This record gives sequence, structure tokens and C-alpha cells, in this order.
Amino acid sequence: MTHVRSGSAPRERTKALCSSLLLCAASVAVASGGACSSAPGEGGDDSGSPSAGGAALTSSTVSSSASVTTGSGASASTTGNVSTTGTATSTATASGGTSTTAGTSTSTTTSTGTTTGGGAGGGSGWDGCDEFVPPSDCTIPEGLVLPGELRCTGLYSNWDERTLRCGVTAYAPAYELWSDGAAKQRYVWLPPESTIDVSNPDDWDYPVGTRFWKEFYVGPEGNQKLGETRFLVRAEAGWLYTAYVWNEAGTEANQINEGVEDLFGSGHSVPSREQCKTCHNGREEFILGWDFIMLGPGATGVTAQNLADAGQFGEFDPAYLNPAIPGDAVEQAALSYLHANCGVSCHNTTLDATALPSGLYLRLELAALDSVLSTGAAAGINQVPGSNAMFSDLPDQPPEGYYDFRPLDPDRSLVLARMTFRGSETAMPPIGTHVAHQAGVDMVRAWIESMTEERGYPAAAE
Repeated sequence: MTHVRSGSAPRERTKALCSSLLLCAASVAVASGGACSSAPGEGGDDSGSPSAGGAALTSSTVSSSASVTTGSGASASTTGNVSTTGTATSTATASGGTSTTAGTSTSTTTSTGTTTGGGAGGGSGWDGCDEFVPPSDCTIPEGLVLPGELRCTGLYSNWDERTLRCGVTAYAPAYELWSDGAAKQRYVWLPPESTIDVSNPDDWDYPVGTRFWKEFYVGPEGNQKLGETRFLVRAEAGWLYTAYVWNEAGTEANQINEGVEDLFGSGHSVPSREQCKTCHNGREEFILGWDFIMLGPGATGVTAQNLADAGQFGEFDPAYLNPAIPGDAVEQAALSYLHANCGVSCHNTTLDATALPSGLYLRLELAALDSVLSTGAAAGINQVPGSNAMFSDLPDQPPEGYYDFRPLDPDRSLVLARMTFRGSETAMPPIGTHVAHQAGVDMVRAWIESMTEERGYPAAAE
């Protein structure tokens, strides 16, 4: 899954891909002899891979081969016998507790270790921290552009103790993506003195060097293991990303790009590189889960408010800091769930969004929060599903046909029918989950059943 999210990157910029991991200065330079020789699409594979294999990582050549951007740049979702209480934390913010998941409260991984220094939204990145120097045996495997092992990415300052590196901050969004009950812990690092361009308030633009990590704890509730850690880093030529899969002893996590089915027999699937693109291409800037709604009220660790307080936004309207999802509790729960689980990734108007042709847009746009009926989701009420909608596998289909949402009629609402189904591309979402989320289904069903004309909704289409 190591991949470069960019357009046709010019050859002269590809050295930045090989030297994008020095965390103190937004990149780690590849030692001499390990430079990239081809840009994506120019003689190399589509991941912008270096031609030399096993290149060692060093911090000694950053000034000559790695460009540092501290403003907004061009252009976030382990094993061993570990419970869902992890061992890493940042003292900059509280990372445990609960976060709101589409109208419900869901426990997140609680952190127990300690670090020094600040993090995103409270002290900028590595500012005031020692420079991260990768262990001397860290390498970038042949054909790849990111380190072969998670310990070389700068998430931890002490690998054995899983102590977060100074400047890395744990966070949880206000609304979470359903992943078949997997517990998650998320971390971010933002470059010192940098700002996020939020001129498009629904799709932020991150500075070069920004990096995200996301841990998945898999298995039965109460006995979950840390199974994978996903990693994304903003290089000059675009986003680089991969997944690190932990061994069952919890001692190492190695880069895997082909995906893993049924990790540790838990039912959890680690996505392949191509599957990552299916969702992340729904954002122009590739990162899911960071917007004024997801980091608004209910978020913990890193919030839009503390990013603003730390001066890490460019120019923006302060009203964005407190977005109000319209409607009553039933409507808010459904709209926020659909935003986090469907809208931020696929069902939006981004040109590369997988569900763009569907005509069903479930992302909450800040400019369209005046009322429930002004949202993209409400535009799907009485809307005939797009011609590309997949539902041939659905059992017991109504002879009268489906609408995306049909007021007072859950049985003829295709969104709900696909949410309850698993086993083929008819399922919604089509990847990343094998088990329907009953709580989410209940939220959307309750919304449909509340769509009365007395409350301002249109009558059901015939």
C-alpha cells in the first residue's frame, strides 16, 4: 500500500519522495546511493519507487536533498496480547475516554504511557523536541518509498515501551468510521511553524511533512490485539501511505502492501494499496476524518479549536469552529453517521470520489447546514438511485422499486437496504467491513421513519 498520491509528478521532484521521512525537518533523507531514479509513471512503478534497494535512512543529508515546507503544502483511518488499552500517549492532550460515534458514545483506546513536549494543537510538532534520528538499521526496502518497519517512522521514541515520540499527539474525531468493532487509536504530527490551509473548509490542505498514524485493535471485545498501523505522510509530490502489520507477539510491525485477509483469525482485513485509494481518493487532499465537523464538538486530543488557538490554521471564518449539524437528535445522529461513514470518503462531489456518479452526496458541507433539507443527504429523499447503483444481490427487493431514501418507508430505502447487507459489492460500504453496524442501521432507519410531512418532509414518491 505504499503509494504516492499525486498527479504526474515531474522527475525533478521525485528525490523528495525518497527523502520524505526526516521527521524533525519534514523528511528523512536516503543515504547516498539510494536516490530515486524515476518519477511515478516515468520508468518506475506507480508508487514512485526508488531504484536502489535496501537504502539506509539517515538524517545527515536533509539540507541538500530534502525540501522543507513550513507553510501550507500542496495538496487519517499492533499485535501481541494487548487489550484495547494501549501503551502510548502524549502529554499535550488527553487521548483516552470516549468519542461520539454518529450520535452514540464509543470507547476508544486509552493511552497509558508518557512523553515529553507538546503536540499538534498545543506546541507545534517537533518544536522544543530533539530531532528524530531513525535507528541505524532502518532501511527502505527495494521498490518502496517508506521504511520497511513501523519503528522507523518516528511514531515512537522508545519502541520497546511504545512511548510516543515528542510532538506526536493522540486524537479521536467526533464521529468514527465503523470497522467491525475494531478499536482505534490515531496520532498526528504537524511540522513546526506550519499552518493548514482551510480556505476550502470541507477539504483541508496540509503542509509538507504532515503525518498520520492509525492503529487498529482487532479481535473479540475485551481481548483485542494491536493488529495494524496505517501511516500517511505528506511529501512534496503528494501523499505516501502504507500499512504496517504487527506479528502476534507484538514485537514488530512490517510494511505490507498487498493486504491481509482475516488478520489473526479476527475477521479484520488489512486493505491493499488499491483498496486504500477507493476511499481516500474521495478527498482532494487525501485525508479522511479531519474537517471542522469531525474535529468539532465531541472530538478529543486534537480539535479544530485547539488547532486554531495554536495558530495552525490559515485564514478562516471563526464560525467554522462550532458547526451545528441541523435537526433534532434523530436527524443529527443519522446525518453525522452518514457523513463519517459514507460522505467524507465516497459519496461526495470530489472528482475522484468513488460514488460521484451515484448522485447521492452524504458529506455534510459547511455551507449547507441551514436545515436538514439543505443537506446533501436530504437531496436523496425520493431520489431514484443512480444507474450505477449495485443492488442486484439484495434479497426480497420490493417490486415497486427503491429510492435512495423514501419517507416513512425503510423497506424501499436503498441506502438502508445496502447498509444491512454484506457479502458483495452490493454492501455499503463495499470494503472495510464484513459485519453490518446495527447501531448505524438503527440511526438511519429512525430518521427515515421520522420523515413526516408535518415535520417538513415531502410525501413519499409513488
